[in-house]
Amino acid sequence: MILGFFLSALTICTTFYTPTSGAGSFAVLVPLAVMAVPLYDLAIVSVLRIAKGRSPMSGDTNHFSHRLVRHGFSKRSAVLIIYAVTLACGLSAPLLSFIQDTAGAVLVAMQVAALLVIIAILERVGEHTK
Repeated sequence: MILGFFLSALTICTTFYTPTSGAGSFAVLVPLAVMAVPLYDLAIVSVLRIAKGRSPMSGDTNHFSHRLVRHGFSKRSAVLIIYAVTLACGLSAPLLSFIQDTAGAVLVAMQVAALLVIIAILERVGEHTK
């Protein structure tokens, strides 16, 4: 709940900026960069469920953490990997508040996208135990 509060406060602070405050117009993308891994997980799980003919709202064990465990990681290691990837995606997110040009925002977006693509590729490598 604390994390949700801070993310919502960050969204409000960066969405309702004024041009004189010094915040760049790309500040509204900060929450997307911070939440990139959970949004990736939501998208992949929804696609997997729909592909199997199931409701995207039904529960299963296809979340990112479950897939990591099936790849042979312990539950603790899976959570630490998710923390590390989320941290890597979120570290550059605050820079979006200060970026004034499109090139800088594109670089941050490319970093986040590259991390998510690497995750997707690594998930396809190796055999699942289930």
